[in-house]
Amino acid sequence: MTATTNEHLTDTLILQAIVDPSDLPDSQQIHLAACPICGAEKKDLEELLLRLGDMAEASVPAVTVRPVLPDDRQGWLQEHFLGFRSLVRIAVPALAAFIVVMTALVLYHGRDMHMASVEVRVMDPEQLLSDMDKLIENPLPQELQVMVSFAGIDPDDDFMDYIVPITENDPLSGLPGGKGENVC
Repeated sequence: MTATTNEHLTDTLILQAIVDPSDLPDSQQIHLAACPICGAEKKDLEELLLRLGDMAEASVPAVTVRPVLPDDRQGWLQEHFLGFRSLVRIAVPALAAFIVVMTALVLYHGRDMHMASVEVRVMDPEQLLSDMDKLIENPLPQELQVMVSFAGIDPDDDFMDYIVPITENDPLSGLPGGKGENVC
């Protein structure tokens, strides 16, 4: 914007002249120095800004102590372990890799245990039939056959009576007066 003698400076140009007069072109600087209206506006704006600065300074509390920033000392943990954060940055990925490897090993090992066995054991049918005949003749294992032979019990009916006694004629309770008495 060029200012002639008929045109006065705008508020923006006057503010610019207050901040740094060398920013204005030479013709505007000459007009500001020669024009009493623009000079009065500049003086009024300067006074307003000074009062505003005084009000801002009065509203801010006075600084009693000079602020001091803390030292950049390392903490006890960092001094003794050569940087705890560096240790964590190394340990966390190593731990994650360890967990992944161990999980893979455990799952791979478990996969073998869950697979069906292809190997089938086939018995000879003649051997199976002879084993069944032996069980039909004497169903007791060898150890129990020895015990039964010492008891002197007939392995057929007497043995079953020995294992499960007949209770038809026996009293149901050992209490006197209650459906018979115990003979023993």
